Amino acid sequence: MRANAQTAGDFRTDGSGGGNWTDVSIWERYNGTVAGWVPSTYAPTSSDGVITITDGDQVNITSNITIDQVVIETNATLIAFSGTVTINNGTGTDVYNDGAFSFNTGSPNLIVNSGAVINGPASPSSYVSFSGDTLRNNGTIYSLLMSSQKLAGTGTIGTLITFRPTSGDILLWDGNQTITTLLNFNYGNISTGNNRLIIAETATVQNNSASDLFVKGQLQMNFPLGVSTKTFRLGDQLDNFTPITITLNKTFGFLNSGVRVGISTSVHPNINSSGIDTSQNVNRFWVVSADSMTFNNATITLSWPASALDPGTDPAQLRAGRWGGSGWSYPATTNPTSTSIQLTGISNTSSGNYIVGELLPIVNIPDAN
Repeated sequence: MRANAQTAGDFRTDGSGGGNWTDVSIWERYNGTVAGWVPSTYAPTSSDGVITITDGDQVNITSNITIDQVVIETNATLIAFSGTVTINNGTGTDVYNDGAFSFNTGSPNLIVNSGAVINGPASPSSYVSFSGDTLRNNGTIYSLLMSSQKLAGTGTIGTLITFRPTSGDILLWDGNQTITTLLNFNYGNISTGNNRLIIAETATVQNNSASDLFVKGQLQMNFPLGVSTKTFRLGDQLDNFTPITITLNKTFGFLNSGVRVGISTSVHPNINSSGIDTSQNVNRFWVVSADSMTFNNATITLSWPASALDPGTDPAQLRAGRWGGSGWSYPATTNPTSTSIQLTGISNTSSGNYIVGELLPIVNIPDAN
């Protein structure tokens, strides 16, 4: 239980089991040290003081509401069945969840305003459970179990637990989300579209599924200064798990700056000028770019499904081409196989779009003289 000193204007449920948020009869209001807690004449709003859902009570939300300074005690429940719940950026922690804070399947929405914070204890069993329509996070959520499809906004999530057992990926709808503690795959991939998922340099990624789950689209992993290795848990739009591993020496960068990687299963638009044989290549390209950092001496291990390699291609002859925006260069490569290759000696200035295939033969035309 989270204890709070009472101030005139604070609210709490009366311990009778709860009810709908708008039901005046479930609320008590603190009128000061003399009067103490008295039955309220109205349901609390975000302009009131601290609002506590008392241990053992369940409060239901069935319409649009804006809340702030809400404490959900141990064994208490706040659940949205319909409407949009907006978390306002007000005084102190905007929601502290020590019980259960959930959104029922289907219609309810959650908006976390910029600067707003949903917090709770550091426990694997404590999280916001969202099965509603759209979650728009422009603030901070300490832990989120995401069963729905639409994750919108640009914000921060401590632990993100993917829990979408039905068909379809979790979609980053219109912004970037940063994971600061743990990305925990259980059910469902994450598709970023034109947005990106950012993994803070101290955060980790784990897969708890029997099958390999991953990010489709753009994944940014932030690196600490010095030499370190990160595995990008990426896949393609054809649902192939094709991770990328990067070891690099970060020499400069802002806090939480990193490398962004994406995979396209399309043919690179400039492949015809690359010197790579278009009939003996890996049918995809990779986009690697530094985000507010410099690095050198990087080794990048690219992988792909065997089905992406053109028939008849000799894996031992695979090489890489890099499109830098105006022309092609050819990084050193090692350990080519039918499903992977390593690029070596890469720096932030030599990152770009990479393709892999056999080089076209060089034809020497004899001098007529």
